[in-house]
Amino acid sequence: MEISKNSPEQKDKIHITGTEEVHEKSNNFQAGMNLVKVFVGIGIIMFPQQFQKSGWFLSLLAIIGVAALCNYAMYLLIKVAEKEEKPGMTLLDLCRMTNGIRLAITS
Repeated sequence: MEISKNSPEQKDKIHITGTEEVHEKSNNFQAGMNLVKVFVGIGIIMFPQQFQKSGWFLSLLAIIGVAALCNYAMYLLIKVAEKEEKPGMTLLDLCRMTNGIRLAITS
């Protein structure tokens, strides 16, 4: 098995002769999205077990509480967008405006 770097443009790619696999380094956005997928997947798999352990009442109360918080956060984002009154504003523009440079780095 031989590992070769073909050119300076492909310095992030590793080609292994004899196979068709090409491994590329991921950027910050791809790594972040991979973490989100892992956390969502674990949450979906563990949801029934945690629902069983905490009981019907507490589980439903937690779900309703989280849904209310998400709804309120979206309401605040809509109010900020209405206050700015910029035509053609996207969700990414709104997030950059409310979160500053931290979000601009990841996109």
